[in-house]
Amino acid sequence: MRSFSNTRLRLMAVAVGLGVSVGCGGFRGGEAAGDLAARLYFSNESLDETAVYAISGVQQIRIGTVMAGRTDTLVVPPALLGNGTIRLVARPLGRSRAPQSGPVPLHAGDELSVRLPLSQNTLIVLPP
Repeated sequence: MRSFSNTRLRLMAVAVGLGVSVGCGGFRGGEAAGDLAARLYFSNESLDETAVYAISGVQQIRIGTVMAGRTDTLVVPPALLGNGTIRLVARPLGRSRAPQSGPVPLHAGDELSVRLPLSQNTLIVLPP
């Protein structure tokens, strides 16, 4: 009887170990979450660091901050992709201006290029 319960205990330990490794394995580097999300390649051509927000309905989430003169990849979480349309807002730090995009169709796995020009008066959204 003792060997049966030891074998059972070992099998349970292996099953738990495999479950944890499989469950957490996809989160290395955001692979699993990134596959369900959408990506934005945001080019900040302005002279100010800029916070970028994605808005869907009444839900607004800050998806990243892009330094002046840089292009960064930002991830739009799947929670915002439910209705298939988002709006983007760029808030240059220390400025009262906050240029917005109009409604942008966006689904899981989509990629878009977004550009904030030096004038900071608009957001330009294009396919990558």
